[in-house]
Amino acid sequence: MDRVMECAETVAIRSRRTAARLKDVVYRGIEKTLDEGLEIERAHVVEILKSNDCNEGLTAFAERRQPVFD
Repeated sequence: MDRVMECAETVAIRSRRTAARLKDVVYRGIEKTLDEGLEIERAHVVEILKSNDCNEGLTAFAERRQPVFD
């Protein structure tokens, strides 16, 4: 249970939009072939990398501060 709470706290401080996209990838890809699942993942990752949240996360990391997501 301690490990579960630790993971939940980690997810809670991350970008909500990114977490939602990754959850969607899992649910949409769970019963697909590997190639189909990778295509779903690829499409989402491209959108995540274009997002303001990604930019904020990278900037915050470079500046050694906590990110502030929308």
